[in-house]
Amino acid sequence: MNAHQNIPDPSRHTDLSGRIASASATVFMLQVTLRLIGLLNTFILARILLPDDFGLVAIGISVLQLIQNLTDIGVSQTVIRYQNPTDTKLNTIFTLSLLRGIAIAIVLILIALNATFLFQDPRVQVLILGLSIIPLLHAGINPKYFQFEGQLDFTKEFFTGVTEKMLGVVVSVTIALIWQTYLAIVFGLIAGTLVKLILSYFLLPFRPRLTLASFSEIWGFTGWLGGVSFVTSLNNKLDVIMMGRILGPTPTGIFYIADQLAGMASTEIASPIARALYPGLSQIQADSEAMLRLFLRSTEVLGATALPAGIGFAFVADTLIVILLGQRWAETIPIIQILAPVFGLTCCFSSMYAFAVAKGMTRALCIREIIFFMIKVPLFLWATLNYGMMGAAYAVFGNALIHFALSLLLFGKISRQPFWLPIWRIRRSFAACVLMALSLLILSPVFSNIPMSLILVKPLAQATIGVSIFALVHYVLWSIEGRPPGIEADALQLGRSLTKPKTKS
Repeated sequence: MNAHQNIPDPSRHTDLSGRIASASATVFMLQVTLRLIGLLNTFILARILLPDDFGLVAIGISVLQLIQNLTDIGVSQTVIRYQNPTDTKLNTIFTLSLLRGIAIAIVLILIALNATFLFQDPRVQVLILGLSIIPLLHAGINPKYFQFEGQLDFTKEFFTGVTEKMLGVVVSVTIALIWQTYLAIVFGLIAGTLVKLILSYFLLPFRPRLTLASFSEIWGFTGWLGGVSFVTSLNNKLDVIMMGRILGPTPTGIFYIADQLAGMASTEIASPIARALYPGLSQIQADSEAMLRLFLRSTEVLGATALPAGIGFAFVADTLIVILLGQRWAETIPIIQILAPVFGLTCCFSSMYAFAVAKGMTRALCIREIIFFMIKVPLFLWATLNYGMMGAAYAVFGNALIHFALSLLLFGKISRQPFWLPIWRIRRSFAACVLMALSLLILSPVFSNIPMSLILVKPLAQATIGVSIFALVHYVLWSIEGRPPGIEADALQLGRSLTKPKTKS
């Protein structure tokens, strides 16, 4: 064996950081584009359909996503893990995915047959029967397609995602305009999944075959990963299902839309970074110090972007919701104002999943989710039963803080570093957010006096003042600390590179 084989190559890590940054930017543009298309779809449908319709769909989609996540075998993660998997491994992954899709469809049909009893609404039966088509289509997606992600090439997914989303919008809006039915959303989802299935083979041709030849090897990696997905899905999807059973479709629809919008600003920033980080970390598994630096770096970036975005969105929500969704969705505003800031905080740790999986610590990750589940469900049930929709919102807020604390403890276990180290890395961002929020609260009487004829001025003024205060405080604190290496130095360097005049050759 070459004595220098395992010596880390610093230039390789520098190049990897650049590729991760480039991939994150691509995923961010994809997420923003998809979110804008999705918001356009939501805004149009919100003016055609009723909150009751959205509540029904929220219940059905939550059931589908719950079962999908409960049985998730990590197809994309497995393909990425093996870097260049053989055809036998790809065929095994495809076979497992297909068997899973068939099983999910059967379970959904069984649930649909009992939906009237379970949800006290016969419309849920038709809804879930329609949704049972989606896992069958999704199961047939080309496993080789995920090699693009393993190579940090997200351009193909950009094309696929935008095409899938656009077709879904066209189908759902067309059906909603003609028939004014909640099933419009279901047909839109089916159309989008179908086009993704077709494009996965068009972009990277592969003829899969049915086999389980590599089952034991693949299952050795996906075992605990499946456990993580199982418990995480319970944590993420049971809220809407329990609320639908307790409060009915209308409050559930309001809460579902509010929950989705509350996390929009911070999640759209955090998810691209977290997603691009996993393939990058998988490529440097032999260098623990480099992995730690990369994770902390991502945490610092998220603290300077996702955290202020979540807090800022809470301040502009009252105006934007009325403008974009209309007055009948005004009940979502207080829920968004409660949840958006704490979602911004938890998004600072969005990279923890990638860090833990890349380190092979899926067991510890699974234990975290089990502990969280045992705390979250009783708290949410108690709050919803006793205090209704707003009680559920405060329960989600408290549970998010608990999950953040558990993530800190998990970081300490995985990295063997002080558990508070990630908090220390976002100290300047946190302080800047506090001063930004206090400033906007002090100025709230001024914003309230803006006349309705200038309704767009209010969120624009709040955003401009908030960003300015955040950036100024961040810069002052960074200067006081002696301008150490960090997000501020990178931002200044990026600014100089963008404003530097190009020399003529």
